Amino acid sequence: MNCSETPRKMMYDYRFFENGKKAGQLFYIKKMEGYSMYKKLSMSLLLTLGLFMAYVSSASALVNYGSVSGWMAQTGVDKIGFFGPSDIKLYLTKNSNWAMSDADFSTYVTHALSTWSSVTNKTSSTGTSSNYVMGFGGIGRSDADSLGYPSNALGATAWTSSTQYGYGTAYSGTVSFNVYSISRSFAHMIWDTSGVGQTSNLTANAWKNVFAHEHGHGLGYSGHSANSTKDLMWESTLSYTDWGTIGPTTYDQGHMNIVY
Repeated sequence: MNCSETPRKMMYDYRFFENGKKAGQLFYIKKMEGYSMYKKLSMSLLLTLGLFMAYVSSASALVNYGSVSGWMAQTGVDKIGFFGPSDIKLYLTKNSNWAMSDADFSTYVTHALSTWSSVTNKTSSTGTSSNYVMGFGGIGRSDADSLGYPSNALGATAWTSSTQYGYGTAYSGTVSFNVYSISRSFAHMIWDTSGVGQTSNLTANAWKNVFAHEHGHGLGYSGHSANSTKDLMWESTLSYTDWGTIGPTTYDQGHMNIVY
C-alpha cells in the first residue's frame, strides 16, 4: 500500500435629486425620497442587525474555556485540539521505503493508543482508507524530504480535518488559544538509515515513545511541551533512547486534560 495522505496542518485573514421640479412634484419626490431612504435605511439596519446577530450567534456557539490551568505548550503555540470521534478507526499504511516489520508497526501503534487511553478514554477499531479517522503511515527519509519535513524529524503529524470548537486563556490571560475538534489526523513515521534523523537504530522502547509522541499530536497536542524534564511531548524525542518506555507525564496529562 502507498502512503498518500499529505499533511494539511502541521505540529512543526444617496443619490441627490436635482432641482427644477414643480413644487408639488418636488415635495412629492422629496416625500417619496424620504420614504425610500427610510425604507432603505431600515433595510440596511435590519441587514446590519442580521449580520451582527449572525456574528454573535456564531461567536456564542464557540465554547469559552475561560482561564485554564495546566497549559504546558511551548511559547508561540496558540491551539489545542481534542479528538471528536469516540471510536478511533485506525488505518495503517506504508510504502516501499518503510523497512519496519508489520508486526512491530502494529505493536508500536497499539502501545501509542494504550499509553494515552487513560487521558482520552477512546476506543479503537480497524478502519479503511476511506473511513479511518486516525492514520499512521510508514515512509522513508526521501519521502519526508519531499514533504518538507526537517532532516532530524522522526515523525510528523497533521490534523487533516478539524473545526474550531472554542477558545480560552492561560497564565492569567497572557496566553490566548483556540480549541479545535479533530475529526481526522494522520501521522507519518519516518525510516532513516543514517544522519541526524536516523531511526533504523532505535530500540523498541524508543520507537514506542516516538509513536506515542506522534499519537499525542494526533489527539490534539499542538506544538511541544515547554518542560524538558522527560515529558512525552517534549520535542527532543531522540533523548528517549535513554529513558526506557515512558507515557504521558503529569504535565502532558494536565495539558491535555484542558480538553479531555
